[in-house]
Amino acid sequence: MYLELYYQRFAELYRSRMRPGLSVSTEDLRALAKQHLIQLLFCSGTSGTARLWYCLRQGVRR
Repeated sequence: MYLELYYQRFAELYRSRMRPGLSVSTEDLRALAKQHLIQLLFCSGTSGTARLWYCLRQGVRR
């Protein structure tokens, strides 16, 4: 339930900020939302800040 709400709100926000004429499928937006959520969870916690900076410096995608 909460995850579905997160996906919906993410898609609404993302679409509202897109350039006119661009089209992104719902599946692609769900995948992007999931990727962002995983990054957020990965970079939170006791050593989250260090992980975040490491990923930014190394260009690591998770």
